[in-house]
Amino acid sequence: MTEGVQRALENDKQKVDLHLEDRISQLPDDVLVLILSFLTFKEATVTSVLSSRWTYLWTHYARLVFDYQELYDDKEPYIYGRENYETKRVRYVNWVNRVVQLYRGSSIEEFCVRFDLGEGSECDVNKWLKFALAKRIQRLELDLIGFLHNEKRPYIFSYQLLAQSKCTTSNFCGMRPCTFVGFNTLKAIFLKNVNVGGGEVLEYFLSNCPVLEQMGVHYCEDLFNLKVVGPSLVLKQLEICYCWEIKSIEIRNVNLVSLKVLGEDISFLLENVPMLVDLNIDGRISKALTDIDGWISRSLTDVFAQFACCLSQLEILTLDTHLYCIFEENAEFDVSSKLTNLRKLVLVGVEIVHRFASLIKAAPYLKKLVLQIGWSTHDYHRNLFRTEKCVHQCLEEVEFFGYYGSAGDRELVECLFENAIALKRIVIDARNPLLPEGPCPESELETEKAARNRAEQLKKIVPAGVELVIVDHMLENWEFE
Repeated sequence: MTEGVQRALENDKQKVDLHLEDRISQLPDDVLVLILSFLTFKEATVTSVLSSRWTYLWTHYARLVFDYQELYDDKEPYIYGRENYETKRVRYVNWVNRVVQLYRGSSIEEFCVRFDLGEGSECDVNKWLKFALAKRIQRLELDLIGFLHNEKRPYIFSYQLLAQSKCTTSNFCGMRPCTFVGFNTLKAIFLKNVNVGGGEVLEYFLSNCPVLEQMGVHYCEDLFNLKVVGPSLVLKQLEICYCWEIKSIEIRNVNLVSLKVLGEDISFLLENVPMLVDLNIDGRISKALTDIDGWISRSLTDVFAQFACCLSQLEILTLDTHLYCIFEENAEFDVSSKLTNLRKLVLVGVEIVHRFASLIKAAPYLKKLVLQIGWSTHDYHRNLFRTEKCVHQCLEEVEFFGYYGSAGDRELVECLFENAIALKRIVIDARNPLLPEGPCPESELETEKAARNRAEQLKKIVPAGVELVIVDHMLENWEFE
């Protein structure tokens, strides 16, 4: 082989090696960790097999979301019996423990646990919480699901374990401020299917987490009363959902922006909440009036009476009436133009829409109306303006989830076409919004398809200038007309 040929071959080899060179792996660690941040936690951990350079990069990933669905194909951790659940529980706990043990990052943006864990897992959960708070966590979520809590006690959120030794007294009211580093960085905390030992624990969090902006408590069995009081709080979003034992909520002198409360027969005291613009409440909050064949009747006026101080400033209002909550036949929302700032109204679980016509009338500048109505073969009268003709001047967009195609559904859409003179767009979604999230069950697919076919008939009556959108989940696209 001549010297020239050999030199040419070496040059070609260098070009090939240069072309195949892994330039991404040569980037600094902080840049590679930033790249990982665009992946899910599971995807980030998989990169450890790429090369030795990537083996431990994932241990600096800042959003640790331990969702059981990342481990298992089925949706429920307890499926196929208790024995199978226990096997999955051990695997889940080992997964979290291994990550906690290997983690090398100095801080954590998010730490989320989602699995059915109760008594028997306290030591592991407590260890995870101490780890997260020691890493200057910003968002903490414990969702212990609770499917098997009828067989074991729910996990009890242990304040004393998280506090430093000098703050171990059980007298919350007289407790000194806690110096745990995680309390100073915590911006959001969501506790689901977790017991908290009473409202004092939540109040202690509020007073000792100086940057806490979001708090949510769902399905807590031992929360009875809650006070959120004081201009020093920076809390912006509060959710109290399905805490069935809670009897009273007091919110005063706080710049709260969003409030969501779902539950029954709760007494509210709201004072000086000037920033509150987003209210999501349960129709069952007011006291039951009468029992009619198992249905509980309530007063629409009573529902909103406890929120009178903030009605005029609301921009978004969501009313969740559920399946077993009906309102008086002649229910009128006696506010007479007190919803002057309302721009979006969401009605959830509503079967007889005309009983809420007064809400529409009381919001003259409403821009968007969302109806989430369960499927029904009954021909309920859903006309929003049944009692009298009421032309709405500003309503521009309507979303109708749960369109079944009954005569009542069609009449409601015709009513909107006729009375919402500024209407620009209407979205029709035939899927039942009251079904669980995720793929539609096989038993419901044919019903959804038939309802969507009936929705196609609306194309014949849509007025000029109005965009009709019919959602097709099966094709995962929207049809525009």
